Amino acid sequence: RMQNSSTPSDPILLEEDIIVVDSTSSSTAPVVSTAASTPSLHVSVTPELSAVSTEEVHGFYSQVHTTFPQELANLSKQSNLDIVCIIDNSGSMDGSKIEHLKRAMDFVVGVMGEKDRLSVVTFNSSATVVHGLKTMTAANKELSKRLLGSIRANGGTDIYAGMQEGWGVLERRRVRNTTSCVFLLTDGQDQDNAEAKKALARTIRSSGSSLFLFGFGSDHDSAHMQMIANAAEGSFIYIDTDDTVVDAFGGAIGAQQGCILRDVRISLSVPPGVRIESVQAGRYMSTVAADGCSATVQYTDLFGGEQRDFLVLTTLPAVPGLVDEFLVIEAVGTYRLETSSSAVQQSRPARGFTRRSKDMSGAAQERNAQVDSHIMRFAATESMERALPMADRGDIVGARELLTIARDRLRNSSSF
Repeated sequence: RMQNSSTPSDPILLEEDIIVVDSTSSSTAPVVSTAASTPSLHVSVTPELSAVSTEEVHGFYSQVHTTFPQELANLSKQSNLDIVCIIDNSGSMDGSKIEHLKRAMDFVVGVMGEKDRLSVVTFNSSATVVHGLKTMTAANKELSKRLLGSIRANGGTDIYAGMQEGWGVLERRRVRNTTSCVFLLTDGQDQDNAEAKKALARTIRSSGSSLFLFGFGSDHDSAHMQMIANAAEGSFIYIDTDDTVVDAFGGAIGAQQGCILRDVRISLSVPPGVRIESVQAGRYMSTVAADGCSATVQYTDLFGGEQRDFLVLTTLPAVPGLVDEFLVIEAVGTYRLETSSSAVQQSRPARGFTRRSKDMSGAAQERNAQVDSHIMRFAATESMERALPMADRGDIVGARELLTIARDRLRNSSSF
């Protein structure tokens, strides 16, 4: 079998193919900014109700939607990629899982262009670099496929060792393609070094690289893999059939090749009297000012076609009479274009309004379906996160009861 060791038998395979950075590429060329041609961030705000009473209102939700439209991302010149694939070849991957993984890697190799570079790292009890960053010419594609075909599954599992070795490939680069990402392909059956894995995932993300986790096998540890992905603001995708490979890996690679928005920050402000009580942004970093007058949510980056949503919980003050357009919250996004200088750009402000009326007897009080769906999703996720440790402790009855309550609440919601 191919041994996992820190010193491969053929040092030439470790060598990095040096690329010539095109001086006319979008990463160095002057950027001409026009409203019609510049990739930009879109932000919108949707209050949960179109009308509320003039009395003080507690627990009023608004949804803030952020998107980077694919058609705008494609306005930029396609980015060349550096991809490191970290492959689990431990004993638990033996059989159909390792063969399925190899077919996935054949797809990855096949779709990469000649200016893209690929490195392959394997791990079981230890990790090794199968080959360094190689430009995906026809000859190097054949080389990579041949080496991938020789991988055998046995030994223990040390995901952290694989992550360290893969990150080392990117960290040691002498030159860099515009975009870089790490693909971790595993069944996730190794819960050791959890905090170290999360810290390394955050390091990968803070460097500007993306982390994608792909789970193989029906017995994969989805909770552990999702934990690692969350630390890097990355994605975890379960690969259950060969058909899934095209969508999962093709989507991941395609998302990397357009323009990327970096250091995305959504700033929230409210008018006098309105108070921001909390922001529900999931794994993304958020802050709320002590006086409740402002808040922020931060995303490391946004790829073409990506959308992010979060909820803002507010208290609305009493008002003396009818207000046709009562401003609840304003949101504005700032970001940098990956393909331009470090200049910060700003989205158009987005505002959310509701109507304030003393007579609410005939007013429709059904929550906006889009906002309700997001509220239900957060509630369901919270219930599942609480139920999992209960089940692990053997409290199956309690976990089932908690999930049943969440299910019934979902079924009775306006968005179901």
